[in-house]
Amino acid sequence: APAEKIREMLPPGLEADTFNGYAWISLVAFEVKKMTVHSLPPIPYISNFREINVRTYVTHNGIEGIYMFSIETDKLIEVLLTRTFIGLPYKKSEINKTPNRFQSVNKQNNYRLNLSYKPIGWAAKKTELDYWLTERHALYNYHNNTLYRHDIHHKEWKLSEVAIFIFDLNYQLNTMSLPANPDKTHFCEKIE
Repeated sequence: APAEKIREMLPPGLEADTFNGYAWISLVAFEVKKMTVHSLPPIPYISNFREINVRTYVTHNGIEGIYMFSIETDKLIEVLLTRTFIGLPYKKSEINKTPNRFQSVNKQNNYRLNLSYKPIGWAAKKTELDYWLTERHALYNYHNNTLYRHDIHHKEWKLSEVAIFIFDLNYQLNTMSLPANPDKTHFCEKIE
């Protein structure tokens, strides 16, 4: 996407990060299992959920990170907790995941996702763009007129090539729609 279009959608204090002159928007769909906070044990209903993020790539004071345009989850408790305590833009959606299929509907925003996927082998070597898109360890959000940074701790994404067939995709961000033919696709079996 042109960087100026992304800049228009960012809160004060964030700069659109670019790769070879272009800003990127990613849709990341995943399932979380047994998530815990520090050394606490997982709580069955709260620790397992599905999520879809629509994100872009930003910098603030020289620190690279991500900024979420939308975060959907299938658990209402996650929506209530994260919106109340840290102001992230979580929305409750109907999300279904089966092996090789991801489907979501958010009636409030008319967001829809319906795709099938099949990993087609492990990538031999990550490109510079692969690292740029996946190895971000800060999440920025703007809440009550204040910019916050949340540090994210995860191991490196082990990416593989993936074949994706998109049946339905509807995400509108201001005047931009996410394209049904993405420029880049990744698959990660598991991340800790």
